[in-house]
Amino acid sequence: MIIRNFKTSDIEKAKGLSHLVWGDFYKKENIEVQKLIYDFTVDFYDLNRELSYSALDENENCKGFLFAFNKKDENDSSDILINTVKTLKNEKDKNILFELYKFLHYCGTRTKKYMNENDIMLGLFVSIQKGCGKILLEKLTQGCKKKDIKNMYLWSDTTCDYDYYSKNDFELIDKAKVVLNNQEIIVFVYRKSLL
Repeated sequence: MIIRNFKTSDIEKAKGLSHLVWGDFYKKENIEVQKLIYDFTVDFYDLNRELSYSALDENENCKGFLFAFNKKDENDSSDILINTVKTLKNEKDKNILFELYKFLHYCGTRTKKYMNENDIMLGLFVSIQKGCGKILLEKLTQGCKKKDIKNMYLWSDTTCDYDYYSKNDFELIDKAKVVLNNQEIIVFVYRKSLL
């Protein structure tokens, strides 16, 4: 398996992988809206390529990726979303995308309130091959230690394999109930010390 920093050429692969992994959560929506959801999620978290990695097999097929970033990293994905939503005719479709944005923003803000300037946040983490996630996480951890980053934070929720984090030395520090896509879910905030 090849582990390297995330590149622009990985974006479409990452979007496809996100849709594959989380497709059931928005399965009632039309294909166009589903694509917008997963495309936006990848764009939203593509903030710092120096802290983000792809896992590829020998044929360059994406088997996993992770996006991590500093507390102050930003991009223009919110502006892109607003302009995209303006092109949609259906109010329900618009509301789904805005609800997703508010949810991601809320979870990120809730997580960042625990972070110091020298910490990072793991924002999006997808793996479809056994063992791939652990390798990606180790690569990120090694990179963080070289940069003297003290803590790694992330949020997860009950739609994901959130138990994975406690099994990999992350400490649960916060949780909250929220509603997304008409479903009540619990959001968890985790921290891992890198010292």
